[in-house]
Amino acid sequence: MRKKICIALICSMFFVSSTLDAFAATNTPALDNADILDGGISNSEHEKEFDNTIKYIYALRKKGLSFKEIDKLLECENDSKSKITFKVTSKSPSALFYNYTTLNTSEKKLFKKNKAKGLLCLANGKLALNYSQDLYEKSVLHNGNGDAFRHTLWNYGMAIDVGQSFAKKWADAHENGAKGQPKLEKKMDLYNNKIGRGLAKTYPHTINHSTFKKNSWAKVRAGKCRIIKDKKLVKSSKKGEKK
Repeated sequence: MRKKICIALICSMFFVSSTLDAFAATNTPALDNADILDGGISNSEHEKEFDNTIKYIYALRKKGLSFKEIDKLLECENDSKSKITFKVTSKSPSALFYNYTTLNTSEKKLFKKNKAKGLLCLANGKLALNYSQDLYEKSVLHNGNGDAFRHTLWNYGMAIDVGQSFAKKWADAHENGAKGQPKLEKKMDLYNNKIGRGLAKTYPHTINHSTFKKNSWAKVRAGKCRIIKDKKLVKSSKKGEKK
């Protein structure tokens, strides 16, 4: 019997953690090991619950279940004992970037219709943040090379996990629905998002963290991504990399 998991929204919040070693949307096998969440942060019970749900989604994908079938298993049940709740706290690293509370209207609409895909997009966003912080100095994490890397890796992972079409829909919803974002920053993000999805087309069977990082990092270092300097979009570079 398939285990049924209910995701309950507590104060309309989903906690977002990390993962990227993923199953491709076309049933491409993923790594069959216990290190799927390598690089992830699990310093609270809520993060562990989220990680377990992500593992569950990947396991079902590996068995060949469609996203629609998985969504049914993620629907809430009347039995409260089956519910898994997610909360976000001000101390959580995920609060810095990508969690359910910060989703705009367009993203929430996509999420409600595609729970499993939405969760994987959120997880990839958090992972991209983790690795950008690992590889880059704080000074370049906003509008700099670290920012470009984060968006590239995020879209690379999403496209591998949920396919090109949904990855673009989610990324576009994130950028187009953002309130108060300067036009130049939006243009930068959209450009780097496209670079990331392009990597997924070039390397459609990527599953290793090291490969995701290496390919995304190479694009930034080669000047293929865009950053903002003196109020203009310019080519990315090696500036800001941690020694």
